[in-house]
Amino acid sequence: MIYDKLILLNRTNNGAGIGFFTSSVHPLPAPSEIYSFSSDSIFPGPNLLYHSYVGGGVSNATMAVITGGFYYEPYGVYSQKYEYAGGTLSITTSLNTSKAAHRGIGNTTVGIFGGGHHGVWDGTSYDTRNIDKYTYSSGTMVTSGLMSRYRTKYSGCGNLTTGIWAGGTGYPDTFTSSTEKYAYSGDTITAGSNLSSLRFGHTATGNGNFGIIAGGNGTLTATTAADKYTYAGDVRVAGTSLHLGSYLGVAAGTNTIGLFMSFVDSLGYNIYPLVVDKYIYSNGSVVTSRQLAISPQSGTAGSNAGNGLT
Repeated sequence: MIYDKLILLNRTNNGAGIGFFTSSVHPLPAPSEIYSFSSDSIFPGPNLLYHSYVGGGVSNATMAVITGGFYYEPYGVYSQKYEYAGGTLSITTSLNTSKAAHRGIGNTTVGIFGGGHHGVWDGTSYDTRNIDKYTYSSGTMVTSGLMSRYRTKYSGCGNLTTGIWAGGTGYPDTFTSSTEKYAYSGDTITAGSNLSSLRFGHTATGNGNFGIIAGGNGTLTATTAADKYTYAGDVRVAGTSLHLGSYLGVAAGTNTIGLFMSFVDSLGYNIYPLVVDKYIYSNGSVVTSRQLAISPQSGTAGSNAGNGLT
């Protein structure tokens, strides 16, 4: 679409890039929107080809890949990709394991989708630890081991060498503040540093040095609190709080800012219009940014100018 190409021209001129935000509206059509980081402008994107309620996504400079989601049973295996250059959305290779309430991590060559809800509720196979790896250049999807524990409604961030999965919950495990690190070079997993508190339904984005992990639910109310996770040394410190709590929100950004979509207040009530917080990495400040026209709660978000999609 023409709007995408205009924004990509902005990226060529100033490196600011664009964000791609999807809605989880049911039934179809489920719209998307394009966000220009340089001008805080929004433009309509294409409608999704499949529902992706609490689906997972990843992104590089060329495309965003959206996988799985709740609609319909069994939880989705379908995948779709949005190509930034042409503004087109198309079907791509399906997941090997159906899943929802999962998050993606990735670098410039691969996207990794781990865990999530799987199948139908039967008390034993509700959640999965399986990991799927998507290669952007070939569009292939292969199985890539197991997460260290069952995780759903967790967050993901990382840099070119390592991805971080943080927090979440998952049957038969309980809510957790733990993290695990996925090394792209060897497809290995090691333990990371714990978050400051139990979190699920939170979101994350970041740059090559650290990730900002914010919002979520740990005590039955949505929190505004944020953790700053520095990849070198696995150092976790408090970050700047969001203006409002966020549950099943989305986030994406560039190497200088992150956008966090907040949907609920501190008591857990939905708010409309939603609040968009811009987290400025250089000084740790949080300011209110441009609101989207759609509500991407339980949707996905990505960027062609950052380190991936949450």
